[in-house]
Amino acid sequence: MLDNLTDGTILPFVEVDCGRIGAFLGPGLFALSSRAREKVFLRAIARVAAHELYHVFTQKARTLHRKGTQAWLELSLRSQ
Repeated sequence: MLDNLTDGTILPFVEVDCGRIGAFLGPGLFALSSRAREKVFLRAIARVAAHELYHVFTQKARTLHRKGTQAWLELSLRSQ
């Protein structure tokens, strides 16, 4: 996200690295059916995009990166 910072302003676009998300979710995805795998992967992409958009809308670059903060987003393999 820091690449989207210019003169102290967070620019109004986000990037989502799907390869990095896939690496994070890793082997746990292979234990799921293809439908469940797709659902989990798409949910993870949506959560990362929402996290990045939070930065854009609030203009706060580092507020969500500490576990325990109110807006902390955690990726998991739970497919509710």
